[in-house]
Amino acid sequence: VGDEEASLVNGDSQPGALEDPDAVVETDAEGFYYFFVDRDLSRATVTGDRAAVENLLGTLPAVEPVAA
Repeated sequence: VGDEEASLVNGDSQPGALEDPDAVVETDAEGFYYFFVDRDLSRATVTGDRAAVENLLGTLPAVEPVAA
């Protein structure tokens, strides 16, 4: 997100970028929200294995809406 970097390895988040990732997702804070909450990749740039990113999104638990 922005200039921050993080990685997912076997389902665990880690600070920083991996040396040889399967895919890289670049986005801003708003895109990050839509990526994880709405499973929407339209606000992100995916380099590498897009199917791996889509598979990751399919494994995430559903997000329950919170009443305002």
